[in-house]
Amino acid sequence: MAGKVDAGELAKKIKQWSREAEHEKMLAACDRAVEADPGLALAHAGRSRALWATDRPEEAAEAMRAAARLGPSDADSLAACADAYYWGEHYDESVKYGRRALELDPDNEDARWVLINALVVSSEPYDEVLKCCGEGIERNPTSTRFWGEKAERLRDAGRHDEAIACADEGIKRCGTGLVAEPENTLHATKGLSLRSLGRHEEAVRAFDEGIAEGDRGQFVNVYKSDSLCWLGRFEEALKAAEDAVESTPYGARAHYAKVGPLMETGRFEEALESAEAALELRPGMKEAAAARAV
Repeated sequence: MAGKVDAGELAKKIKQWSREAEHEKMLAACDRAVEADPGLALAHAGRSRALWATDRPEEAAEAMRAAARLGPSDADSLAACADAYYWGEHYDESVKYGRRALELDPDNEDARWVLINALVVSSEPYDEVLKCCGEGIERNPTSTRFWGEKAERLRDAGRHDEAIACADEGIKRCGTGLVAEPENTLHATKGLSLRSLGRHEEAVRAFDEGIAEGDRGQFVNVYKSDSLCWLGRFEEALKAAEDAVESTPYGARAHYAKVGPLMETGRFEEALESAEAALELRPGMKEAAAARAV
């Protein structure tokens, strides 16, 4: 049975299942591939990724080492190794494999995406993250994935005017502000930077634009509620917080978002109940504990 694996097709499936979080499917396919072709580094790397994601760290680490021992030399195998090392929190190794993958195939978006995320948490200079995002945009100008990541990283660096401009340009070029990761939509990133600059009216508009477009991120209504509180629009803030609870009933931050507007409108018992609900979900939440003590 050896040598019967279609590596190209397996690489496509690994990418698809990774994006869809279909880890059991990925693991089953990679197990079959390893059995058919034990020398296929791609299969070992994909198997490692799936095992990390399903909380089997010892097996994941062994599969990761097996992939490395085989000396992957094609872009897809190197990208899969970068992903496995990232999930195993070996970020410097993930950066190394991601760079090698992009040297072979600069258009490999999955390799670039893993590299960006590994760079963010590794010891590498932050400017390289922005450079890598920029290169991704140059190669695919309509990728909200890279526009969103660049805007988010500019925001993280406190470069809010640049983050806002990046988000606006991304929305214009892509025709949408939605990206794969719902907390990282271009609208939400723009709104957060506007909020950081004290421009809460504009921030609320940005959050609303994202919600209207289909943003289902668990925090977008929390952010909106906070800006509405700053504007003294407490009833609207409460409605936004209630929307946050409805969309993510197990989110402590969503329940805590109700506390401020409830207290500002004199509904202290309900505020206490919301603080209690937040603490049940996250017992160490200091803000909720402080609100309960008031």
